[in-house]
Amino acid sequence: RIREDQYLSFGISGEYGRPAMVGADVVVAFYDIDQKTFHAVDYYITASAQCDGKNGVCPDERLGGRNDVTLISGERKNGVTMIKYRRPLQTNEPINDRPIPSEGEVSIIAAIGPLNSRKEANAHDFRDRTLDDIRIDFSSRNDHSCVNSLFNLPDEDAITPWKPEIIIGETSFSVR
Repeated sequence: RIREDQYLSFGISGEYGRPAMVGADVVVAFYDIDQKTFHAVDYYITASAQCDGKNGVCPDERLGGRNDVTLISGERKNGVTMIKYRRPLQTNEPINDRPIPSEGEVSIIAAIGPLNSRKEANAHDFRDRTLDDIRIDFSSRNDHSCVNSLFNLPDEDAITPWKPEIIIGETSFSVR
């Protein structure tokens, strides 16, 4: 689940065998609440920093590359955002894109974070990312190990904070 001001990212880790942002090739997907449209954008990560136009977590197009991702569909239901996209295994962009292996496992990364004013990925919380080495074999067939749908979960209400206690008339406090 992501809020309407957040993105989700998914892609190939910068290193095999561990989650690494630097060198990663990811797709950043989000729902643009202002335009009521879904987006999936090709990113390359050169540093653990917001994109400055040359380095950082940048859309390929800002680094002189191209967006090799095609949005297929998007849907929001019960607080869940589902975005389908397509990306070629090989893209002919040797610098900004990593090939998806046609056989065998590859380490992947994922994160959720806020969008900045340009509708680009901004820094995510350190807990909202892949912490373990997760590998996917994109060539596997008939693998139905992920059968649960998040669409079947009820909407979660926002957490309501408790009423604050207000101290009136006291000027001296003892703390133990």
